[in-house]
Amino acid sequence: MAKNSGKNRIESAACCDVLRAHARDRLIANLFAPQHHRFHLNALSAFAAELTSIRTKVSEPLLGVMRLQYW
Repeated sequence: MAKNSGKNRIESAACCDVLRAHARDRLIANLFAPQHHRFHLNALSAFAAELTSIRTKVSEPLLGVMRLQYW
């Protein structure tokens, strides 16, 4: 996280926002990990939370495919 620390902070904040909204337990669990691993754990957890929420957010299968392709 040394080269683009400003960009990583923004990305990390976005991941934390997703986790606060959809997977608060994962966010809290990630706080117990060593600090240098948290950025990656938060990103993976946010990705998993987004994947699991696709089914409830879309009404058409094509829209779900589009959301998956976005990631």
